[in-house]
Amino acid sequence: MLPISEDTKRFLESRELFGWQLGLVRISRLVKAFGHPERRYQVIHVAGTNGKGSTAAMFEAVLRSAGYRTGLYTSPHLVAFNERIRIDGAPIETTIFENLLAGQRPLLEKVSATYFEVLTLMAFAAFAEAGVQVAVIEVGLGGRLDATNIVKPELCVIPSIDLDHQQFLGHTIDRIAVEKAGILKRGAACVIGQMPISAKHEIGWRAKLLDVPLVEAWQHCMLKSLEVAEQGNRLFVATEAKEAKLFHSSLIGRHQVNNTLCVIAGVHALNQRGFRISELALDHGLKNTRWPGRFQVIHARPRLLFDVAHNPAGMRALIETYRQVYPHQRSIVVMGVLEDKDHVNMLRPWQRLAEKIIFCKLQSKRGRAPEELAQEAEKLSIAAEVHHDPLQAIHRAQELAGAHGVVCVTGSHYLVGEALGGLESIRLAF
Repeated sequence: MLPISEDTKRFLESRELFGWQLGLVRISRLVKAFGHPERRYQVIHVAGTNGKGSTAAMFEAVLRSAGYRTGLYTSPHLVAFNERIRIDGAPIETTIFENLLAGQRPLLEKVSATYFEVLTLMAFAAFAEAGVQVAVIEVGLGGRLDATNIVKPELCVIPSIDLDHQQFLGHTIDRIAVEKAGILKRGAACVIGQMPISAKHEIGWRAKLLDVPLVEAWQHCMLKSLEVAEQGNRLFVATEAKEAKLFHSSLIGRHQVNNTLCVIAGVHALNQRGFRISELALDHGLKNTRWPGRFQVIHARPRLLFDVAHNPAGMRALIETYRQVYPHQRSIVVMGVLEDKDHVNMLRPWQRLAEKIIFCKLQSKRGRAPEELAQEAEKLSIAAEVHHDPLQAIHRAQELAGAHGVVCVTGSHYLVGEALGGLESIRLAF
């Protein structure tokens, strides 16, 4: 795949200067100027604190297995921006993106469109041009005022709600739930996963107000048993209507069960609304979902584990899965964290599991200083080192782990993306 041109890169970077600006005024003007491409296919809209990307990826894989032409829009990307916009599972070609963007820059500049708004508009337009039948759209931030919330979905999915992005969404679970529940629209259905009671209450209130059928995944699906292994999850699940069935999921960890049950319940809701998704397509899609950076294991010596956990809830989920997959093995951890994250509570769960954490600098102006992170780790009695360059940090971790150890790279999409982008040099260096 060709890299984007320097001209396009500079333009996108100029849009980053606007940062996060929540609101629907600019995107409303943009989709109108484009002839409302977001109305030319059915939409599944996915919000949530953790797990929304995994849930979206599973939905897309299931729909594709059922024979639908699919679009998938997620954020952020790991290695290349093309990953954010996928058609039938494949990242959009750079030439298609640049052709869509050509001629629209004056309008984008006139409305002061943000980086996320530009990519959202390009995703909507690319899906329409490709003749996509169903697009799975992941919310960028929050829900109510997120640029993606211009869509009119067939199904809304909210796998989880926890504390994150409090400076934008509020400092309590119920306030954050109000923002996430903002994706619900009259005429859609909604599936929710496990979450605090106060969050369920807020979503339930909005669902009732809009006459939206609300399905709780854990009531529709009963988990009978679970096996977590390096090869994936094996779930024995019974639904309201059928006997228990074995599902294989490529996504690993107990936390992925919540996301998987949301997909199973969501498929049932879609079939009730006229979709045709067989159990075979559901099982095939779950088994063949590919979602890099989510407990992704590279079988090298030592093993390399990549996970984009970037808040306390995500880190707890990562560590729980690690203990299940590698019950007798500690890890050498490579970590980078953004400034706005609760870094202390991201570090705390590693106290008994990390032999050492090597902190590095992120390729983001919002990255927290690795020296500060190392100081916090030492306060928690966690051995720490600092290597500013992420790839050098991983090389150092490989040396410390030895051939039979595990190196875990985590803390931020930025870090995992840079590591995956330099994977060959990482593997060859040891």
